[in-house]
Amino acid sequence: MEPTERISSGIAGLDKVIEGGFLRGSLIIISGGVGAGKTTFALQFVYYGCSVLGESALYVLLSEDSNSLRVSASRFGWNIEELEKSGVFYIFEPEEVERENAGRIINQIINRAISLEVKRIVIDSYSPFQLVLDSPTSRLLVHLLYKFSKKSRTNLMLIMEGLNPLTMSESYVADGLIHLEAEYSSNTKRLMKILKMRGTRVEKSVLRFAIGDNGIEVISNPGVRGVKREISYIENVKEVM
Repeated sequence: MEPTERISSGIAGLDKVIEGGFLRGSLIIISGGVGAGKTTFALQFVYYGCSVLGESALYVLLSEDSNSLRVSASRFGWNIEELEKSGVFYIFEPEEVERENAGRIINQIINRAISLEVKRIVIDSYSPFQLVLDSPTSRLLVHLLYKFSKKSRTNLMLIMEGLNPLTMSESYVADGLIHLEAEYSSNTKRLMKILKMRGTRVEKSVLRFAIGDNGIEVISNPGVRGVKREISYIENVKEVM
């Protein structure tokens, strides 16, 4: 049996809450509404891997164009164009997702990841697949990605739109589910909820975070401190029923 290996999330303050980072070869879903910080989270995850750890990454764009992504990254001082020139950061913009080509696009992503030998992948976002496919088919495609992540020991992050991630059937397949929330007022409150993290003892399941000049940073627990435990997805489902 291979020893358990963890990789840094790249998110300041998060790794210490999840036993040092994500398990190598895991599939993580980042969910949330518009403006919650999902793309920033994913960008920070791959940028840290590329720039600090030297792990190459593939960023799959299905919801915006590459120029918009580069502009978003530059706000935090992340020069992904430089990483592209260095051959460690790759952007892939597939054709528009339709029911007939959904499986082919997933295969293209996997084949590209294999040929480029990347260790971190982001699909931003997976929501176009959910819009054109029925739930069982969508879950099947996520399962294919899950099997690939395990076999290749590649970490894969899927961004999904949604205010209630516990209703997403794809969540059952994933190793981890992190939900981001933003309450806009005179003092914006942002919460990061770790709803599932397979094989990991989570110190705190609800964290407060901020988005500053350097990206996302966990700043505190919003007041509920629980005992150190492993998050159970089934437990969370029961809590909302």
